[in-house]
Amino acid sequence: MKYFKNKGIKMAELSHAFNSPSPYQPTQVLSYTTEELLQKGYLVIPCGTQEEAKLCLKINAVVETIKEFYWMNFQLIGVNVDKEGAIPPFFIHYPKENAYYAPKLKHFAFDNKFASRPDIVCHEMTHAVIAYHNPLQYKGESGALDEAIADVAAIAFKQYKSTSPNDWQIGNLRNLSNIPEKFKSSPTYNLGNDFGYVHDNSLIISHTFYLASKNLSHDSTHCKLLFNIWFKSMLALGDKSFKGFKAKTIQVANEDIHTVGRIVINAISDAWEQTSPLFP
Repeated sequence: MKYFKNKGIKMAELSHAFNSPSPYQPTQVLSYTTEELLQKGYLVIPCGTQEEAKLCLKINAVVETIKEFYWMNFQLIGVNVDKEGAIPPFFIHYPKENAYYAPKLKHFAFDNKFASRPDIVCHEMTHAVIAYHNPLQYKGESGALDEAIADVAAIAFKQYKSTSPNDWQIGNLRNLSNIPEKFKSSPTYNLGNDFGYVHDNSLIISHTFYLASKNLSHDSTHCKLLFNIWFKSMLALGDKSFKGFKAKTIQVANEDIHTVGRIVINAISDAWEQTSPLFP
């Protein structure tokens, strides 16, 4: 019987909650081969070398902890990427310094550097969660929301596993505490302009989360409530614009005011007042 670390939750209990005999299916960590991915979508290649085996074990350990994180916060099992609770395979040895989730082919790809970063693994897994539960078009405002929620989840996971509540860095890519620029608009969306500057624009939303956390003095109990509001707002989001997401966070917070408390609602409202002028 497998237990979560320091949680005492039996797998059987999770299975019963999910009404499935196998809520946590094994995670496949495979070796990336460009030609095979192009020809067949993807092809299973077991991790054969000692280096691959070590990285596979590390990723599996990280994924198990991310599963625990999502269960403890949202009762999502297997990150609910599909109805069976399965998680798409992870390909390592991607030839460029990059990490991505491919929603159509349903696989993750990481170069070995990013594959070793738990925050980046959580970021990419959150893209898969969003794609399954409430897809956001990867362009413009909705694409920026997709990136922002993935960043916020990665930071929440990082702080969940750490004693450093003020660590807001995502790999070597972005720092959510940095003041963002005004929203960058584009008449067209393509790879050259990052599909409407989704990564740059995402900082407006993720920095709002940082400001709200700062307003709460980074208190762990309040910040867990804050993260739950951010994530639940994504799950229930209809108007997939910055204004729509802002309104949804305030609505979700007020609907649960007895649990959240006025202090968290005020922290969110104050943070939005600071970042709303940057909206398109």
